[in-house]
Amino acid sequence: MDDKQLLWKEYELNITTYRGHLELALKINIFYYAITGAILTYYFAHDDQPLIRLALVFPLAMSVCFAFLFGVGAYLSKNTRRDTRELGAQLGFKVIPELGILTLFLAIFAALMLLVSAGLFLLILFN
Repeated sequence: MDDKQLLWKEYELNITTYRGHLELALKINIFYYAITGAILTYYFAHDDQPLIRLALVFPLAMSVCFAFLFGVGAYLSKNTRRDTRELGAQLGFKVIPELGILTLFLAIFAALMLLVSAGLFLLILFN
């Protein structure tokens, strides 16, 4: 395999990985908000029970874990963006896809998870 083919394979791998990470982040968000919404619905329907607050611990833990995951992902995705731009330049591409949108999405998802976790924490403490 010559150098050009190797660069092309690496470029293709980066694009495929980017697509997979974006899809996974969206699926995680759909899963998270569906589960959290269902638990909150149950919580508010049964808020007169004394131990119902414990039902919020699971979505709170998920929020914190996903915020960390998305934050680290946003930080690391900058490396893939830089590498892909360099590979595109080495391959002579005039147009290189912008992979920074993944970084932006992951940062937004992390911020939203932190916001929801703060809300859940306050709900556990004061309700």
